Amino acid sequence: MEWVTLVGQAEVWILLLLATVAGTTKLCTA
Repeated sequence: MEWVTLVGQAEVWILLLLATVAGTTKLCTA
């Protein structure tokens, strides 16, 4: 197991989650 790839994948997923949450919040508040 390479920890670097695991951390990299986690960063991508976190960014995706943040983008989705931000998008839904904008839609709900708009």
